[in-house]
Amino acid sequence: MKFKLLTLNSFVLLIGLIFSNGIIAQQIEIKPVNREDQQLQRATDKVTRAEASVTKANQEIKMADSLASAGKLQISTAKEELSTAKADKSRLQKEYSTERKNLERQLKSADRKQQEKIKQDIRELDSKHREQTREADNRIKNAGRSYDKGKTNVTKGQAKKKEANKKLKTAEKSLSEANKELNKISPQEQPVKKLDIEGKPKKKILKSDEASDEQK
Repeated sequence: MKFKLLTLNSFVLLIGLIFSNGIIAQQIEIKPVNREDQQLQRATDKVTRAEASVTKANQEIKMADSLASAGKLQISTAKEELSTAKADKSRLQKEYSTERKNLERQLKSADRKQQEKIKQDIRELDSKHREQTREADNRIKNAGRSYDKGKTNVTKGQAKKKEANKKLKTAEKSLSEANKELNKISPQEQPVKKLDIEGKPKKKILKSDEASDEQK
């Protein structure tokens, strides 16, 4: 009997909980999504995406400028090294020719014992000259490669900047249109300003008359 009573009480309690939850659920007000809020959110998201595109394009322009600048520096450095290496090679050739002629003159008037010593000096001089010439040639070759690489980087940088400028133009147009759309939906919303190459809002450049009026 007690078991039946306990079971009955549990059943009543369960029914009561289900009924209470149903009443609470009915009391919860499901707020419908406002169409204007949806439009505002979409317009705001569109502005944010356009702003990100402008920032990305400006960053690409900055990277392209850096690549072109690095290329110009490479060209300048390579030209200087090329000039120095060629001058060193020419100087070494003159010094070698002068020293070898002196040894050859000494060889003609030297006795047999001295001749062996002079011939050895000539062989050492020739070996030293070949090594120095090889080093100068390597410097000239490396400078030429650096010069060519610099030219390539300048060309790449200019091409990348041209492409990035196209992207920037498209992104700024999209940003302008997105701001207009946002302003139509919610006029109190401030339009996003154009961004500079650092991704910061561009400062307005005042004309001379405007500047003097503002100082007043």
